[in-house]
Amino acid sequence: MRPVTPDQLYGDLFVDVQMSEIFTDSKTFVDMVAQSPVEEILQRYAQTKSDVDFDLRTFVDRYFKTEERPKAINTDSTVDISTHIHHLWEGLQRSDEDTLSHGSSKIPLPHPYVVPGGRFNEVYYWDSYFTMVGLVRADRVDLALGMLRNFTYLIETYGHIPNGNRTYFLSRSQPPFYSLMYPLLEDHLDVTDQQRCHMAMIKEYGFWMDGADHLTDDQTCYRRVVRTGGHLVNRYFDDSATPRQESYREDVTDAKDLEDKAAFYRHIRAACESGWDFSSRWLSDIDDITTIRTCDIVPVDLNCLLWHLEAVLARTSISNADRKLYQGLADRRSQAIEALCWRSDEGHFGDYLYTEQCSTGRETAAMVFPLFCGLASMSQARQVAAILEDRFIKAGGMMTTLAHTTQQWDAPNGWGPLQYMAVYGLDRYMLVDEAQRIATAWCHACEAKYEQDKKLIEKYNVIDPLHTAKGGEYPAQDGFGWTNAVYIDFIHYLDPE
Repeated sequence: MRPVTPDQLYGDLFVDVQMSEIFTDSKTFVDMVAQSPVEEILQRYAQTKSDVDFDLRTFVDRYFKTEERPKAINTDSTVDISTHIHHLWEGLQRSDEDTLSHGSSKIPLPHPYVVPGGRFNEVYYWDSYFTMVGLVRADRVDLALGMLRNFTYLIETYGHIPNGNRTYFLSRSQPPFYSLMYPLLEDHLDVTDQQRCHMAMIKEYGFWMDGADHLTDDQTCYRRVVRTGGHLVNRYFDDSATPRQESYREDVTDAKDLEDKAAFYRHIRAACESGWDFSSRWLSDIDDITTIRTCDIVPVDLNCLLWHLEAVLARTSISNADRKLYQGLADRRSQAIEALCWRSDEGHFGDYLYTEQCSTGRETAAMVFPLFCGLASMSQARQVAAILEDRFIKAGGMMTTLAHTTQQWDAPNGWGPLQYMAVYGLDRYMLVDEAQRIATAWCHACEAKYEQDKKLIEKYNVIDPLHTAKGGEYPAQDGFGWTNAVYIDFIHYLDPE
């Protein structure tokens, strides 16, 4: 039975709280834990909400409490950044009990895991790959293995890995990094665990490819699959077309003047599945969030990750028939990425707007994914490297896009996971100078900001690392899982000794 979400549980109370602005962050209420049976809370709300002296905040404070978190680690301000990160791993670690029956939106997981930090007190799918890289570097393979097993459990239970382990995230996933997590830890798994992971990858692949067999020339898309230009590829999607529960007021406000609100909500949610929430990458007008069109786009990064999943399935399959099946799928996807996403006239990889049969016209850091996965030719890799060198690489690392907007996945911001993909993508093609330039610049940004504020944050202003990165729906968060991990990895990359 699928868990019930906060809006389903609390109905009018949910809407009233989310629209009232009694909390500055819309995520606050959906993460709170009910202190009485739901029926009792709703009955009491219906009885008292019309009273003259009724106060909604007082009511919520009486019947709900903020989710308990471990106390933040107050690291000695004199310690260096690496020591600070070492202490942070414990501060960001969580262990669950059976919280669903106690009025929580948290989906409990069987093994301990690491959260990003700040307002994010749950595990996130694609964040966790980079966190696991850092844990392996920090000799915490045990914790990384537990996280892999948690994701295996989620696939087995729900058919996919949700955006995060919250009931309100179950309608979408995130960039599919499970097939990268598996090789990272494969040598530490016994045969039973390896087989279990293989079956989980098959199941996750089925989630992303659901409906592919039913597409016709008249039906070009279904859920996350798209048939365009003779190619079968994928897009980001969300199975719900309602306001996000964790950003309910924001979505309702943005959609108030739109004729097709459901389409807007679907595109917004799909952008959250991409992890790039939000970016000019998804907008037809880079300054207007209501022009978002995520579901109309074939993203280069998603299709590279699914190519990797197909390739790993081909490698790990036992039967010759299965190996040939998945290798054939991988070969066809490689051809599709080349045909739809390579811009030969511009010298970079990009997203494809399948609804208009053309490029989106956006240059973004997603162009590094074909290099990271090994799908680019040497010539293509050199051309991408030249564009990164000329336009993207700044004093603190690689910018996410070239567009300066109010969105957090745009210039001048840089993000740890994209630095990681760029560095190892370039290094794969022996473009070591460019790779080291990005790694060195990113470490400089982390160190400079740490020296100034004694914290590591989720994103950085890579043009001026001492200025706080801005944009998005919430302030820059402290913690921060993937930043810590990528920094530690880059230190090893730059100085292997």
